[in-house]
Amino acid sequence: MIANPNSEINVYFFKKHFAQFYGLPNKLTNEKLKNQEITEWKFEDRPKELSENWSETFKYDPNGNLIEYKYSGCTFCSQFPWGYKLFYNKNNDIVEQQIYYLRQKNISEGNGLKLKFELQEVMDRKVMLTYDKNRNIVKLKKVGTNGLEELIELVE
Repeated sequence: MIANPNSEINVYFFKKHFAQFYGLPNKLTNEKLKNQEITEWKFEDRPKELSENWSETFKYDPNGNLIEYKYSGCTFCSQFPWGYKLFYNKNNDIVEQQIYYLRQKNISEGNGLKLKFELQEVMDRKVMLTYDKNRNIVKLKKVGTNGLEELIELVE
């Protein structure tokens, strides 16, 4: 529970104080990035291969709102790929975050002698946000595959 907060209650408040919305950039909206997908590699001096590097990808809608974040995973540091999608209301406030992990899906070609794989999104949990008339978040509800995981409500 949060009682009488002194700061604006937005997604950045929950990122800072409750470790939510990992990977969120400093700005949710960037008009220069409308309809773009930007990939940033951790080490620019290393090959852009997951065996030696890792990346974060940011996808933006026609209004320049961030709508998806993907973490590539990191082979040399044993971290798996995951991401999330963001959904907005008419006021451009995030109302839902759908968190997923990426699972390898094997695909055989032809006679089965050649094997390749692709990554498949698997929904893991979602975060739903409720706002007051001043556009402050008054409730964060996180639900996973086994039900409610976290509930944070503003108390006045």
